[in-house]
Amino acid sequence: MMTREAEQQRKRLRGSVEKSYTSWLERIRNDGCRAMGYRMTGAIVEHLCVQHLRDNWRVIASFHSPRRATVLLIGQHLDHAPALDVYARLYALAGVEPPGSKRTKPPCCDGQGLPPEWNEQCQDVVDHARAITRRG
Repeated sequence: MMTREAEQQRKRLRGSVEKSYTSWLERIRNDGCRAMGYRMTGAIVEHLCVQHLRDNWRVIASFHSPRRATVLLIGQHLDHAPALDVYARLYALAGVEPPGSKRTKPPCCDGQGLPPEWNEQCQDVVDHARAITRRG
């Protein structure tokens, strides 16, 4: 599953980034949370996982179950351009401030190979992403 925003972002992918995304999509279908690089840390976002695609491109997803996820965002990590940065967009969707210190990057899967638990906050972020896309 994808939010509309993620679907719009996916349609704009080209070249090696598009190939990297397609390869990741196959891995996530087969391996679930093991296809993700790390889990975010901090209130609300701790239920979301990130995978580096290529260069500064990232995909951010939330798992409903070990084999079912929603892609929330696909975008570039751009420290020098906060208005375009995928993480800044994520924090805005989640309604939280970015961490004041360097983030830690724990594995997406827990010790039993399970993704972070889906909860009401995850649904709120997905719903917010859908509502903003409809307005935009």
